[in-house]
Amino acid sequence: MALIETSIKINASPEKIFSHVSSLDSLKSEYVVGVEADGPVKLGTKIKTKIKSTMGVENVITSEVIAYQKDKIFGTKTFAAPPASDVISTYILEP
Repeated sequence: MALIETSIKINASPEKIFSHVSSLDSLKSEYVVGVEADGPVKLGTKIKTKIKSTMGVENVITSEVIAYQKDKIFGTKTFAAPPASDVISTYILEP
């Protein structure tokens, strides 16, 4: 499994950034036709995201919140069908 790390400085508080990255609304775009969670976003929450391709095909992406510490860390694991690999995304927020 490959590990890719990056860092960015954003002129906003960790609270504001956490609110954005942990919001289901932030997942919406012209290709996302639906987002639903099995409850409030917290550790263990399952999220289903419906994506529509440019050719009109819909796919459902399933993720789980695997790290959640308010205003400090937010992580998800997105499950992929073989031969693709699962993807883990983690946001670590610092002032």
